[in-house]
Amino acid sequence: MVPYSFQYFFIYLLLLLSIFFISVFFYSLPKRKHPYLLYFGVFLAAISINLIGAWQLPAAITYSSFIKYASYSASPFFLLFYEQIFGPGYRKINRRLWQVHFFSWGMITMLSLLSIVYLEDIFLPYSLLNIATVLYIAISTIRNAYNGNIDAKIFTFGLVCLIATFIYDLSLAIKIANYAPTQTIIWGLLIFTGCLTVILLKRFKAKGTDFIYEPFTFQHDPLDLKMKADSMVLHTLKNEINRLLYLNERNKRIISSMDSTLAEPLGRNFEAMDETLLHMNNMILATKKTDDFQLNLQTQSINDVIHEAAKGFHEGDQHPGIKFEMNLSASIDAEVDPLHLKECITNLLSNSVEAIEHQNGKIQISLYRKNQEAVIEVTDNGKGIHRDHLDDVITPLFTTKKSVSHYGVGLYYVYFIINKHGGTLSIPYSEIGKGTTMSIHLPIKAKSFWSVRTIGKNKSHAG
Repeated sequence: MVPYSFQYFFIYLLLLLSIFFISVFFYSLPKRKHPYLLYFGVFLAAISINLIGAWQLPAAITYSSFIKYASYSASPFFLLFYEQIFGPGYRKINRRLWQVHFFSWGMITMLSLLSIVYLEDIFLPYSLLNIATVLYIAISTIRNAYNGNIDAKIFTFGLVCLIATFIYDLSLAIKIANYAPTQTIIWGLLIFTGCLTVILLKRFKAKGTDFIYEPFTFQHDPLDLKMKADSMVLHTLKNEINRLLYLNERNKRIISSMDSTLAEPLGRNFEAMDETLLHMNNMILATKKTDDFQLNLQTQSINDVIHEAAKGFHEGDQHPGIKFEMNLSASIDAEVDPLHLKECITNLLSNSVEAIEHQNGKIQISLYRKNQEAVIEVTDNGKGIHRDHLDDVITPLFTTKKSVSHYGVGLYYVYFIINKHGGTLSIPYSEIGKGTTMSIHLPIKAKSFWSVRTIGKNKSHAG
């Protein structure tokens, strides 16, 4: 049995952590919403309430009904937190899980309050739902840990402790008649909660005050984006084909009454046709880049890839009003596809060049190592990205550029390629009139789970 004083110590500790994370969430609201802080804070509060009931403290008798209903909220808020940390998952399973748990919690509460069912009778089926959920999360997180995700390793350790203590309690329940629960699982739950807290505190230690305003990291399902791209491209092609048919009809009428004076309008028509065909061809090629393909991974110096990509920008006099700076750390070797990575960096540099509309332009390319990742950052002092467009910049065919030569597929392509490497694309900073920083995080050692997948099967967690 857990000592009485120890029980209160853990409960107060969890409540203090809950208040801390919820307070940080509200403090960050003026700049950026971090709902995972709120979800984790509520989860800790639900766990502390659960412990009051499990340890049969005085409040468990005074507020027994409230404690029972509140205890069921731990699972949905934990799953909301899990989705925020590790993404929506394959076919958005993580999102479906918290929706199912929220629905179950609501139904259990309503049916119990209406006295249609007893709350105790719901415990077994809800426990089975929790077990199935834990098994899925265990498999998913172990896979991420195997691929080198530090947060996933910490999470997995806590989850293993939780599962081990649960199995231990279950074995005692099966073997011993008139079983009185030892509540060993409570210790596993506390260790697990501690691991989740460590993940967030680790982020705070690494980022300092930037923890409140962390980079905007894209969390999209590549298949959804691909389907959206296909649909929009087909629509565009349909319009262009209609235009060609119209021009052909005009040419037929011109040819039917051929005259020397018609040479000039005929030429203009053919020029318009060439422009349309070129537009269609560029659209197809740009979108084709994210079709089903395999990366040609090889150990390569990231420094060399960056120098090769930047050569066409800072050499010569193509951009006289822009100063290029290279801030590369000691040579970093990683398993990458150098051809596709070079094109990704070229896309980021092109976007930065186009964002600078003044004569004192500055673009800085940085490379440094962070844990087991190579971080490439491209920073400019251009016009910046409006906060309402941050999530849209990787949407296929979305573009804020007015030139007809821009098709809105540059960052869409970059996102897919980096995602295919097992890395992430993010925007650590962007402010209107001051500039933007685009950041690529690549694992030093390629994550084979990602590299062998096709777009049609891939999943995630823009010009």
